[in-house]
Amino acid sequence: MAYVKVGQVKSTLGKAVKYITNPEKTLNYALVTTTTGDRVDDSNAIAQSFLRNVEQTKGGTRRRNAVLAHHIIQSFDPEDHMSAEQAHHIGVRFIEELTAGSHDYVIATHVDKDHIHNHILLCPASNVTHKAIRVQKNTLKQWRKISDQLCEENGLNVIIPASAERTELGIAELYLSARADSFKDAVRTAIDRFCERAATFESFVEHMRTAGIDVGVRGQHLTFTVIETGQRIRDTKLGVAYNEMSIMSKLNHRTLNMISFNDTMIAKRSAGAISVWMPGSSRSLQLTIPIAQVVRDGHTWRAYLADDVK
Repeated sequence: MAYVKVGQVKSTLGKAVKYITNPEKTLNYALVTTTTGDRVDDSNAIAQSFLRNVEQTKGGTRRRNAVLAHHIIQSFDPEDHMSAEQAHHIGVRFIEELTAGSHDYVIATHVDKDHIHNHILLCPASNVTHKAIRVQKNTLKQWRKISDQLCEENGLNVIIPASAERTELGIAELYLSARADSFKDAVRTAIDRFCERAATFESFVEHMRTAGIDVGVRGQHLTFTVIETGQRIRDTKLGVAYNEMSIMSKLNHRTLNMISFNDTMIAKRSAGAISVWMPGSSRSLQLTIPIAQVVRDGHTWRAYLADDVK
């Protein structure tokens, strides 16, 4: 099964290329392909190739709200049990079908989540006609149909269109809005939605990043940044229901209290928990905290514990 969604990159194209080709997400670039002729580890060169093509369209990059790339995400269901290489192969076939070989692209398959997904940056300018592709009302529907056909050919499940229209937060909702309140509401919606899906803060951050929002932790404040545009907003601008304490409470579905400690107070760590020396116990008593209830900020850790924890 695959789900396709699309957004537009109108600035910081180099950062967008760098994000999707991240070697930590793509098996050290093994799952990255580009038609620009540039090295897959040279994000700036790939971006410049896109820009040169866009410059040849009417108005070029100087055109108001010029689209520098279409960002397509093709997500696969973990139940399909496909390999990363198969997902990448399907993604390449998918984008080749869309472009008929007339547009440059860079595709990267991410394997750092519990579901494999392809990030594709499509250059809007045709190499043949030098005209820009237009994503219209029915374009996404046509693209999903192509993706579904490829899934069927490879023995994967196919989403029923009627139930797929709003299964994920649309990328377009996360981009710069005409009104600041619209942007705030989009971020709040994403936070609420992914708090329902995630069990840990780390998982919440990964869900947000998949939707195009980076979550930064500094002190006890969070900063939410739209990856493609660089637009950011602090939790203080969203309201107290969206600060770190509130998010941890939503993840744990209960009221929490916060304690903080640094690296020197850690007795031991495992994949599922962290044990901390209790202050004033001369390192004779430890408190074991599930990793799901911990947020790390450099050398500082904050644990969010329910009232009934002793």
